[in-house]
Amino acid sequence: MISFTSCRIFTEIISIGLMNLAVIIHMNDVIMKVIANIVVIILNFILSKLIIFKKKDK
Repeated sequence: MISFTSCRIFTEIISIGLMNLAVIIHMNDVIMKVIANIVVIILNFILSKLIIFKKKDK
């Protein structure tokens, strides 16, 4: 539960950072939101595979 929550918080911070970057470089906010969502989806998938739902050795 803790690993799931912390990974989701991490990806939300990444999303917020990308949106702030869009403001700094004067990029279209809709385009950057699409890019941020794609990055977050990919990161959530990778983190789910590597950290959250990894197989535990017995």
